[in-house]
Amino acid sequence: MKRCLPVGLVLALLLGVVGLVPAFPARADESEQYLFDHVGNWTFTLNPKGHIGPGSYAMTAAEQAQYAAKLERLAAIVHDAPTLDPPRGIDAAVTGSVGVPYDENGECRPPYRTQRVVSELRLVLKYYYMDQGKAAVHPYPANMDVDFNNTLPPIMGCEQGDLKDDRGRTVYRMPAELRKVGGYPLYRNLVMLITLPGRPFWLPVSREQYLRALMTRAAADGEGTYKMLLDLYRKELDALTTGQRRSQAYIGAGIKPSGLCEPGDEDASPVVTINPDYFDPTLPRTAVQLITIRWYTASNAVDFTAPVRPQDGDNPAEVRISELLEALDYRKIAALLDTGGR
Repeated sequence: MKRCLPVGLVLALLLGVVGLVPAFPARADESEQYLFDHVGNWTFTLNPKGHIGPGSYAMTAAEQAQYAAKLERLAAIVHDAPTLDPPRGIDAAVTGSVGVPYDENGECRPPYRTQRVVSELRLVLKYYYMDQGKAAVHPYPANMDVDFNNTLPPIMGCEQGDLKDDRGRTVYRMPAELRKVGGYPLYRNLVMLITLPGRPFWLPVSREQYLRALMTRAAADGEGTYKMLLDLYRKELDALTTGQRRSQAYIGAGIKPSGLCEPGDEDASPVVTINPDYFDPTLPRTAVQLITIRWYTASNAVDFTAPVRPQDGDNPAEVRISELLEALDYRKIAALLDTGGR
């Protein structure tokens, strides 16, 4: 089946997950003279039609207009944040576009005309510095991506993505929650989730389901080491009580072959799967039912575990992106969800 990973996802993986920044140094030159007070530019480009071709959504004019209005409203919310009005020390370039229909495995599945529409608003900040006596823009970015209806950002960097439970659902080690920002969780993979009220995005995977998924993978991988693992997983399962089998699986720095541990153990993270019934099928395919916000910098030097205070050597793009994280009006962003009357 043809893979259709969008350009935005590929760039996000390169910049955020892998940490590669082609043609740029690992971190900006800290001897540069940063121009924090230089008022930069705000630009907004909108492409409501999105990808054109056999894998496109084939959106109607009415659908394009509806989605364009949502993206424009989102861009206005971002622009109204004190950090960007005006943009000081940075240029802020915002692009809104409709993506390509794909699932969490990166697969394009026809018929596209019936697929739930996915879109992205990407904010790229580039900072000003003094170059030979003149203000110049350094192409060293800090980014924020806001996606509608995209289930890929929450699983970026998640472990165990090659496991399937007994219902065929992909199993993940849920990223740890760093903290709440504006009332919404910010996870270790620097993704925030804004979800429909009353509809959990993550569902727990039980210890038994997790062990059986490991057993299925070990049985399919062959003999030798995998056969030994299969026997060990089976012994783990047999040793569990009925209550333990039904309890949510946690994995961490345990000594068991499966990695299973107790919720309070060191580095313990819940094992989850994406709720297959999260999206309301009665709503139009253009309805916004999930909003994800992803943050990253080219240097990966910003620590988002707590509200960031600028330090010596932080360039304006890094400082402004960390300020924006705290300054955005998340209630207005959440209001873009189409709740279907809930």
